[in-house]
Amino acid sequence: MSNSNIGYQEDPENSEGIIRARTTKQIRSWEIPRTMKALEVLNIELGRIEFPGIYILFEGKKPKGWQITFRGRKPGSFIDSLQKGEGYLLVSRNGVLLIPLTEVQKVILDKTAYEQDTIDIWIVFAEEKVTLSYKRNTIDVTKFRLIN
Repeated sequence: MSNSNIGYQEDPENSEGIIRARTTKQIRSWEIPRTMKALEVLNIELGRIEFPGIYILFEGKKPKGWQITFRGRKPGSFIDSLQKGEGYLLVSRNGVLLIPLTEVQKVILDKTAYEQDTIDIWIVFAEEKVTLSYKRNTIDVTKFRLIN
C-alpha cells in the first residue's frame, strides 16, 4: 500500500487482480458495501477472470456530476495506465459502469494533460444516458453499464 502526502491511497492488487484506490479523506464506510456488490456483479457478468487493471475510484458528486480523479505520474499509476489505455474504470454509482480506459482516452484530446499530476473527468447519470466528460469533450458511455 502506498500513501502520499495528499491523502491518496492505492492498495495492492487483490486475488482478482483489482487495484483499489481512494482519496482517504473522502471515502465513507457505507460506500464499501456498494463497491463489493459491484465487484460481485462484475464477477457474475464476466465470469471469474483475471482483470487487467481495474481501477475503482471513490470521488464525490458535484454539480457537474460525479468527479473522478486520475492521479500519479509513476509507472503503473492511474495516469500512466490511462495514457497507455490499459485497464478499466469501475464506477459503482447509479448502476455499475465498467469503462475501458481506451474509451476514457477519447475525451482527453489534449495530450499534455498526461503530464499533469491529476486528470479530472466527470460522469453524469441521466435517466436514459450516461456521459463521460473531460473539459468540453463528452462521450456517451451508456453501453458500458453492467446493471441499472
